[in-house]
Amino acid sequence: MNGGARPALVVKNETELERITAIGDETDPGQGNAVNPHLTPFFQRGGKLMAYHGSADMNIPSGSSTHYYERLQTYYNSSSDLRNYYRLFLVPGMGHCEGGNGADGFGRPQQQSNGQGQSLVFDAEHDAILALMRWVENGTAPDQIISAKYVDNDKSQGVEFTRLLCPYPQEGKYLSGNVNNSTSYICE
Repeated sequence: MNGGARPALVVKNETELERITAIGDETDPGQGNAVNPHLTPFFQRGGKLMAYHGSADMNIPSGSSTHYYERLQTYYNSSSDLRNYYRLFLVPGMGHCEGGNGADGFGRPQQQSNGQGQSLVFDAEHDAILALMRWVENGTAPDQIISAKYVDNDKSQGVEFTRLLCPYPQEGKYLSGNVNNSTSYICE
């Protein structure tokens, strides 16, 4: 050996890896993965599932979240029914749970003491946790969330720009006006 790092996994047969992964997903020993689309008991108890994923996540590709959404949609045979229980919000430019160039200030669970991650306004239009609470308690599902990017990721230094977060498969489409203002976009 040349003293360099050795790969932890060497795939010699891609087809075999796909087959073994499919078996692992099906058996799911210990219920350690999150690919099972059967959420009916949760939904029947009135459960609402709201997820977000940064499109610039360097650890977990955002495609894994869109794949799960599509798997749920197929399982329940109707995206309109699914939207009554599940919303996925992709955050353009945001890294793994936070950071990156995207607007990550939308009241996400791991808010920082310096204001990074905090919502611009403490209401259900700007704060994901309050939006989820309103959905569960009042039946009003979030059709969009207004997110902020703060100067140097510090809320006390002001807002760099705001963005409209839309429930997948919708995306924020620019209409006109200031590109740094969420009011210049619609979910479509």
